[in-house]
Amino acid sequence: MLALMGTMFSFSSCEKDMDTYDFSNSMPAYVEIKSKANIEVEEEKTASITFQSREFFQQDKTLKYEVTGAFTKSGTVTLARNTNSITLNLPVPANVVPAGQTSATATLTLVEADGLSVGRKGSDKEKVVLQITPKL
Repeated sequence: MLALMGTMFSFSSCEKDMDTYDFSNSMPAYVEIKSKANIEVEEEKTASITFQSREFFQQDKTLKYEVTGAFTKSGTVTLARNTNSITLNLPVPANVVPAGQTSATATLTLVEADGLSVGRKGSDKEKVVLQITPKL
């Protein structure tokens, strides 16, 4: 019986009612680009970029992106409710590589995430470079 009482006391909590906890430094919900490695893609082909979150949401989330550099484009993709990733299939236009050049560069940036933070490490980190080669 004494052993049982000792076991019960050893598992009792040291916390008191009304304890407060500081969550001010907790990480907010965010969306990021899954891989920030350069993507090699040919003109008139499609580059695939996946956006992901570590959480699942109760509502759809609209993600806004922009492409700058060799070509410009902006658009949105929808991260559907109860999913944590979406892949954008981005078509690369024709004639973006200047004549006489072997490649051109464009950068896709995630710019808005429907009330969520853009990126875990800050919004300036959510970019991926497209290395575009001429159509063969």
